[in-house]
Amino acid sequence: MGTAVRDLNALSALRSVRDIRIADNPELVDANGLEWLNVAEEFVLANNAQLKTLPSLRGLIRLSSFQVLGNAEL
Repeated sequence: MGTAVRDLNALSALRSVRDIRIADNPELVDANGLEWLNVAEEFVLANNAQLKTLPSLRGLIRLSSFQVLGNAEL
């Protein structure tokens, strides 16, 4: 992801990923957009200075690791 990312709506079509790392996005304020993600082995949210919300993962049925690190506004 790039530094101009403000939300994750562009990822709304994702259903299954092995690893997803959303990191170092200084303008990201909203992590929603992953509501239909079903499977992720590893999910990392790190160093997104303006991030104010965690993603809604209501469709998630399998997750091995979920890490939230260095998001000052959370």
